Amino acid sequence: AVVSTQSGHYGRGISSELKSYGNNLSTKEEQLQALTTEVGDTKSRISQISEEIKERSDNLEERKKEIEETNKELSKIKMERDEVQSKRKELWRQDSNFEQSLNTSKEQLDEAERQLRSTVSKAFNNGIDAKKKKVPTATLR
Repeated sequence: AVVSTQSGHYGRGISSELKSYGNNLSTKEEQLQALTTEVGDTKSRISQISEEIKERSDNLEERKKEIEETNKELSKIKMERDEVQSKRKELWRQDSNFEQSLNTSKEQLDEAERQLRSTVSKAFNNGIDAKKKKVPTATLR
């Protein structure tokens, strides 16, 4: 009877252990299934992120090309601006030279007129003055 009690006790213990192992196995299988699902989700997310990285990389390359083209255009425009500024400065110099030449010519004309007036008669000078009043001198401007 002692043996049967012990074997009954051992039987219940083994049964209990088997049940515990069964529960542990079910829990482990559920964990495995959850982890497998999580791995699949993570792989899917990695794939999405990789695609986003590729798109952003391509977009970045396009932007770099656009910036490069814009910089080339900017350089070209700056060169054109510099050429125009240089031409404008040259035209200002020419204008200044023409203005100076005009002033010198007017001064020479005035001096020549003064010398002429001193050498001719008063009646002749009055005739010149009358002619100047009727026909005003044209200006270059």
